[in-house]
Amino acid sequence: MRRFRCSRFALALSFLFVACSTAQPAADHEVVDEEPPEQEQRFEVDTTGWSQERLELEERFQAWLMSGESLAEAMAQGPAQLRVVAEEKADGQQELERQLLVFYEGDEDRDVKGWATTRIAQTYLNFACELDEMGAPEGLTDDQVQAYRQSIQDMVAPLISQTTSWLGTIEDQNIPVWTEKAQFIAGEIDPFTAESCAATGEFWLPEGRPTPEERRN
Repeated sequence: MRRFRCSRFALALSFLFVACSTAQPAADHEVVDEEPPEQEQRFEVDTTGWSQERLELEERFQAWLMSGESLAEAMAQGPAQLRVVAEEKADGQQELERQLLVFYEGDEDRDVKGWATTRIAQTYLNFACELDEMGAPEGLTDDQVQAYRQSIQDMVAPLISQTTSWLGTIEDQNIPVWTEKAQFIAGEIDPFTAESCAATGEFWLPEGRPTPEERRN
C-alpha cells in the first residue's frame, strides 16, 4: 500500500493558523473531572507470548497515542502551539508507521500482521478524529467558519480513507481476533458521520481523555 504522509496536514493547517490569528481568543473550556462510563473494551489484547521487539513497538505506539496535547487543546493556546503540536504529531505518526511496516514485512505470523495493520489504522483514525473535534475559533465571520469547516473536512476525508484501506487488508485476510475489531471500526466510520469518532473512541483516544461527546456536554 502506498504510504500517505500525515506531514502534509501540518502544512494544510496553515489555513487554520491564519483563522486563529485573526479571531478573538476562545474562552478556556472547562475540564470535566469525571471518569467516562465503563464500556466493553473491544480493543484489549493479550500480549502473552509476544516477542520483546513487538512489546517495545507496542509501547511506542501507546506512547505516541498518549504524548502531548490534542490538536483542539493546542489550538486553544494559539496558532504557534497548534503548529508545533501538529508537526510533532505528524512526524511521530510517520516514524511509527515506518517501524510497524518493517515489523509487519519481517514476520509471517498472521496475528502479528493483524496487530501491526490495526495499529497503523489507529494512527490515521486518531489524526482524523482529533482534526474533526476542532471547533471553529470564536470571532470568525460566517464565510470564514464555512471555509474553516470545509478545510477540516478536506483534511479528514483522506485520513479516514487510509484508515478504511488498512482495515480492509485485515478483513481481506480474515485474520482471527483482528478481523472482528477491523469490521467494528469500519462499520462506524464508513460512511464517516458526526457520531463516528464518539463511537470509536476507545480505538483512537488516549486513556483518560474526554470523548468528543463528553466535550460537547
